[in-house]
Amino acid sequence: MASEILADIHIRGCIPVENLKKDRKAWRILTGCLDADSITLVEHSGTTAVAWARLYNYFSTASSRESGAIFRQISTYECSEDMDVDQWLTDMRNLYSRYKAHGGTNMSDPLFADN
Repeated sequence: MASEILADIHIRGCIPVENLKKDRKAWRILTGCLDADSITLVEHSGTTAVAWARLYNYFSTASSRESGAIFRQISTYECSEDMDVDQWLTDMRNLYSRYKAHGGTNMSDPLFADN
């Protein structure tokens, strides 16, 4: 479907042949990395740039939800009296790393300590 759209755009003279070839190569690379569920997000995209934007919007929202869930874990994870403090610090460091990996913003030391 997308190749038909691109061919139509090219026929009308909107995209130079060189750019069309680059877009097709990028399209093959991008779609080669997607699973069956993700491919449905981009199957009707006119160009690779549109497909990338759709994927970015979808996954940044998912990452935002995940970072919020991790932030709540950080906020509620407490070091109990019988817990090894080193393990608690390691766990907190791992949670913070996961939080950042999912697009979470930097937390100041006081904010991190308060949570």
